[in-house]
Amino acid sequence: MNLSENISNTVNVVGMVFDMSNDIPITNATIHINGSNIHVDENGRFQIPNMPDGKYDWVISADGYETAEYLNYEIDVAGGTNIFTFYLSKDEQIQKDRDIEMSQERCENSSEVASLNSNIIDTQAMSTVPTVSSAVKVYYNGAIREVSRKEYVRGVVAGEAYSADWYAERGLSTTQIRQYYCAQAEAANTLAVYFQKVETSKHSRYDVCAQTHCQHYDPVQTTAEIIAAADLIFYSTGVCQVLMYEPSAGSYNYMCPFYFSSCGGNGTITYGSSAPYIRAKSCSDLTSGAGGHRWGMCQMGAAKKAKNGSACEDILTYYYSDCDTEFCRMV
Repeated sequence: MNLSENISNTVNVVGMVFDMSNDIPITNATIHINGSNIHVDENGRFQIPNMPDGKYDWVISADGYETAEYLNYEIDVAGGTNIFTFYLSKDEQIQKDRDIEMSQERCENSSEVASLNSNIIDTQAMSTVPTVSSAVKVYYNGAIREVSRKEYVRGVVAGEAYSADWYAERGLSTTQIRQYYCAQAEAANTLAVYFQKVETSKHSRYDVCAQTHCQHYDPVQTTAEIIAAADLIFYSTGVCQVLMYEPSAGSYNYMCPFYFSSCGGNGTITYGSSAPYIRAKSCSDLTSGAGGHRWGMCQMGAAKKAKNGSACEDILTYYYSDCDTEFCRMV
């Protein structure tokens, strides 16, 4: 398929190429894709109008840098404008395969969950809503990067959820996809807060890692729809939505929002007595998924609830008992 073919099922693609070590745009990069060469402009930006849907291998090169390969990234027409962020390194080749990452278990596995602090909620109840950090330190691609909380949440939704095309093919409307993405965004934000505030010993130099035992964070590709959905939990006044456990009126606790891919229609299961908000729930999947430990939110079940008309908050408060959204100031 040539990029210049006139295919109606297309979308605009934009992006940038950066130096991995310092986040400075690379102005002499060339993107090799499907037999075509795309050159970035003097600001390191590129644009591909009316790109057909499909799965592509992106090979990026530039003088003075090792080649980078970003394999099996699929153009998401239903998601609106697709935005790519590519990185090059002067020291080593980069290769990311989206198919491999999406086939892995996308949340905690049983042994890793067991390694968490046994007291997985804050033992000191708070009488006021806490503040949260405006940034997240994430270990990604062999380096520690500090990114804004908003950027981090967008990257987790992009890494954890499937494309809007995938959900649309299974009957979800644009509004329903947005509500599912929003639920994933708030769960991701809440888990980042938990690692920053409670489970601080899990990582010594950063908050979360972009691996299967934390959250998949993939800043390579996002879409206008993911951005719109994730932005629903943020406010221009520096406030974001965080799911909090409320054992009694006016009492707040941080919570660890475990989630997993698919319960296989068997429902979720209770996580011990130390997490009273993770109780067994009946659940049926939108379709079969990668499975998982079955604690907390079933991602396939959440997508089905969105298809049935549930909004973001309804999805979250169904899977997490005695929890509610709170508006936390970012500092």
